[in-house]
Amino acid sequence: MIPKSLSPYYQPLPRPVLVINILLGSWLAAVSTWKQIPRLHPFAIILWLRTALQHTVAGGASSYLQILRQVSLFLFKSITLTLAAQCCLQEIYKKPSRISIDNLLRRYYLPSTHSRYSKITIPTGENSTTSSVGNELATKHQTSLGVHYLQYDNNNATIATNSNNDNDSTTMSINNRTTARFDAIYFQHGFGASSLSWLPLFAPLAHKLGARTALGHDAVGFGFTDRPKDTRWYTSKQSASIAQQILLQNIAADANNGNNGNVAKVLPVALVGHSMGSLSILRLATQLPHNMPKLIILSSPALGLLSRKKPSNKTSPQSWMGRRRRDVGFAIQHRVTLPITRYILRRAVGTKNSWRTGLSLAYGNKNTVTDSDVLRYAWPSIGHGWEDGLLNFAAAQQMPQEDELDDDIKLMRRVLELPNTKVVIILGSKDKIVPSKLVYKFVENVKATTTDEVVVPIIEMEGLGHCAFEEDADAFCLKVGELVNDYWD
Repeated sequence: MIPKSLSPYYQPLPRPVLVINILLGSWLAAVSTWKQIPRLHPFAIILWLRTALQHTVAGGASSYLQILRQVSLFLFKSITLTLAAQCCLQEIYKKPSRISIDNLLRRYYLPSTHSRYSKITIPTGENSTTSSVGNELATKHQTSLGVHYLQYDNNNATIATNSNNDNDSTTMSINNRTTARFDAIYFQHGFGASSLSWLPLFAPLAHKLGARTALGHDAVGFGFTDRPKDTRWYTSKQSASIAQQILLQNIAADANNGNNGNVAKVLPVALVGHSMGSLSILRLATQLPHNMPKLIILSSPALGLLSRKKPSNKTSPQSWMGRRRRDVGFAIQHRVTLPITRYILRRAVGTKNSWRTGLSLAYGNKNTVTDSDVLRYAWPSIGHGWEDGLLNFAAAQQMPQEDELDDDIKLMRRVLELPNTKVVIILGSKDKIVPSKLVYKFVENVKATTTDEVVVPIIEMEGLGHCAFEEDADAFCLKVGELVNDYWD
């Protein structure tokens, strides 16, 4: 539950304030429409209305049309003034809560028992990749970023080890715990969501796949991860870098814990991406060690839908007038356009039932949207800078390509070329956000660019929409289990 003193929605004004607002708006509308109205004396107003009606009756049809136009104008002004005043009062006194992560940690609590928040050191150099477990290449620059992520440790799964160095067993059982099938499972959410959207699936899928630990972070721009001003942080490439650090740190720390570092072998990882988060997951697969087997599960992947333009090497000098126009445009954008857009976004998500309406459009059956579903999306919107994060994310999608992997087809091909890596796709048959035909078309486009065999199983779940793993987590778990048995083992 969100702390009681915080609210993701605009709160209603007290009834006396609403009444005064309506009366004042109506009065101002009347005075501006009928300028001959006496402004203060109420009895004089009554006498004026009586006289006006008498003149209207005497004037015939033309007078009736005139009074009809005046009444329509009065109603329009009255409603406009009342709503404008109400919005201003709500914005000043009753607007949605926005709280920094520091205050949330100090005064309240994180959204879930699985929630973690810590500073993650992220390499930002060109060669910030890893060649094998525990052998990370040096980078010139590192940046510390506060990241909110989920972590669930599956105590029923343990890593088989060779603690005595006298055998090579990788199938032993310890204290009735089963050997981990996957070292970790990593989740990446889609646009408008956060890591909380995975909560219905988080622990169940870890148990279903026999994963030792489950992890998933809030992408920059969403949830409670820090929101730097630099828009380069809002790309799938940077989100994959964050995931890479969290995943490798947990693998290194947990796999060596109490076992003197003698891990029998590199266990596989499962990578799960939803919608636009599929891009980050595919990127992550290319950044992880090559000797690490990877199972990639994409739910309603938004692939091949957006294309970032290629960087241009051409630089043309601008005239004085051109620079002035650029500066004026920049000033208008930051002083006028952005504040208005922020307000519109805050109004859109701050209206009661806004999240429920959005989820109803994304789900295959709108009647299956629950209060718990709504809460998982509304919780992160109380974070300070929520609107700016969304705008920065949108701006990042307009940036030129950072490398060739910003081409979705090339990215998928690169992943499919990795050793011991398989990709499976799960769709909802009633997905209106990413219709099935677009995903099939994307896979066909990938096949058309290579002579190699492309095997990407696509499974549709009947009656489900864009968020199949939330709409029916149990059925999604079973479907993933079947896919693993058919295509992984």
